[in-house]
Amino acid sequence: TLGLCRDSVLAKQFDDPLWKRDGNLGSVESWDFEQVAKWASEKENIPNEVAQKFRENKIDGTELLFFGREDLKEIGITRPGTLARVIGTIDELKNRHLGNMIIVEQSPYCFGKIIDQLRLRAMCRPGDELPPAPEICEPDKKRFKRVVDYYFPGDEASSFILGHSP
Repeated sequence: TLGLCRDSVLAKQFDDPLWKRDGNLGSVESWDFEQVAKWASEKENIPNEVAQKFRENKIDGTELLFFGREDLKEIGITRPGTLARVIGTIDELKNRHLGNMIIVEQSPYCFGKIIDQLRLRAMCRPGDELPPAPEICEPDKKRFKRVVDYYFPGDEASSFILGHSP
């Protein structure tokens, strides 16, 4: 149902190629020390001994996100250039990880209306009349429009939810 409108943020978010980021390791916080070592070993700018140090010290994903220069020194990574490269790569991971967190006004009411509309559209056969636009309570109309505009950018996508042709 979420993939019915291919240009929507939801369809793109659940598109398989996008789920394969960072070697399909999943959320950084859920990485065990083997996944952290795998991530480090796959990074071209991180020497192999760093991955080995992460493995030896059983550094998990949550710990990795909090690692700084002193922490790296403590586990035996002391060369200044290597420290700089590892810190830079961890910072990139943090930025990408935080960049994946989208903060948007969430409303169970509005989201429920969107899902209901998607379900109704999914049940339509070619040639069927499209379902009417959902009825939104007056106090929630602005919020509903913001949520639809965010998750379904563009006229075609928004009209898909709002139940009329562009």
